[in-house]
Amino acid sequence: EERVLKKIQRKIRNKRSAQESRKKKREYVHNLEGRMSACRAYNLKLQGRVQQLEETNNDLLEQLSRLQGLLPNTSGKTTHRGTCIMVLLLSFSLLISSNLQPDPYSQPSQEEYTQTK
Repeated sequence: EERVLKKIQRKIRNKRSAQESRKKKREYVHNLEGRMSACRAYNLKLQGRVQQLEETNNDLLEQLSRLQGLLPNTSGKTTHRGTCIMVLLLSFSLLISSNLQPDPYSQPSQEEYTQTK
């Protein structure tokens, strides 16, 4: 009789455990479905935003193309100007560096000669 009672109690515990497990699973699935629905809505919103930005980008590219068509071709002038500036900077740096280095062929002065001894 005690064995039968324990068996019945075990069946009751197992039944409750199974019910609780099914309940938790239903809650989990319901929660996942809610999250999935929210993600879908957010995804649709983002797709709309991407489409809007692509349209704006295309409009701006067309506007840029029209404005560039109105401007004369000045790429040669800027290249020439840049080359001139670089040549001037190189000349200036060579001039400065040659003045900073001592002349190896010059004789040291009496004061420099006595300081090195």
